[in-house]
Order: sequence, then structure tokens, then C-alpha cells
Amino acid sequence: MKIQELMKMNENPKLDFKKIWRPDDYKGELIKDIISIANGNPMTVGKEGLLVFGVSDDKKEINSITDDMLFGKRNNITDIPSLEKDILINLNNLVHPSFLSLKLEFLTSEKQERVFLIRIPSHPYLLSLSKDLVVGKEAHPKTYRKGTVFFRVGEQINIASPEVIKAFDKQYKIESKSKDVIINNNDNTKIAMQNSINNGTQTFNF
Repeated sequence: MKIQELMKMNENPKLDFKKIWRPDDYKGELIKDIISIANGNPMTVGKEGLLVFGVSDDKKEINSITDDMLFGKRNNITDIPSLEKDILINLNNLVHPSFLSLKLEFLTSEKQERVFLIRIPSHPYLLSLSKDLVVGKEAHPKTYRKGTVFFRVGEQINIASPEVIKAFDKQYKIESKSKDVIINNNDNTKIAMQNSINNGTQTFNF
């Protein structure tokens, strides 16, 4: 993929643009973003996700991601494989079932501008928090409880209601039959159910 191709794409449940990269300040936010894109919504089951750093939401500006930005504040992490491992460790400390993999890479334009991509593979199951997740700075933290399921409606992150989780389960069953995948999402944790869209109604526009 080239940057020019990427800039023609619009944000959606499986694609999110971020102008800057600040994992040390917002590590919890990064985890939340990755999980929500991995889940997407029931209409995107089976599709890969992309989290893009260095591009503004309106795609009018490229904020080139340098090595210093990516690795500067991260002790003992100086290359992509090490960063990939670090992110996966953080993810699998907070998510259930275990995250399969990630692929990190740079895209470079003809003007030598660089954007940073996190490719998020499709998963044959719905991901939920295995522990409480704290997001935001110390002055204004927000805690998401163990069992919370993040998903995306358009460009927005939501918390899945029981009805949305049922819709996911239905799509995963359809996907598993078409790919002969065995789904095992028997989580002994209690899912933190919250109606998240349309004030609890069962009309969903993903």
C-alpha cells in the first residue's frame, strides 16, 4: 500500500487516523483503539483493521513519524519488532481471548514523509477486557471495567450492549461455518453490559 492510496480511504469501523503518536502518554488509549478496531462491528467480522499514525482525521495534513517519536521515550525499544512485542504484551495483559498478532510498518511518500501503521488481523472471536483498563491522564482518568467489549459505530468507539454482542455472535457463527473455524469465546468473566447506542433500542446502524 502507498500513502496516496491510504489518503483516499475514509475512516470506518476498521480504519482510524491519528495525527500524532504518544503511546507513553496514552498507553491505555492505544489499547482501547486496537481492541475496538479488532472487533469492528458485526458487519465487519472477518476484515483486517488499520490504525494509522501521522495523518490528521481530515487527511489534509501528514505529520511525519520519526524514529525519535516512535522509540525516543521507550526504554530498550529501538526497532519495530521490539515495539510490536511490547504492544502485544500490553494487549494480552488486558484482553481475552489472547490477541493473535500485529504487524507494524512504515509507509514513506515521495517527499520522504513517513506514516506509521498498525495492521490488526481479523479475529474469529469477540475481544473483551480481562482486567480493568484506565484511559487518560492522571488528572482525568476513566476506568473501563473487566469484561467490557469495545466496538465501533462508524468512526466512534462504543461499549457493546447485550443486543450488539448477540449480533456479533451471530456473525462469528456464520464466519466460522464459511471458514471452518472453531470459535471459543467462553469467558468465565462477567461481561460488563451497557446499552451504548440509540438509548438502548435494538435498531443498529453500523
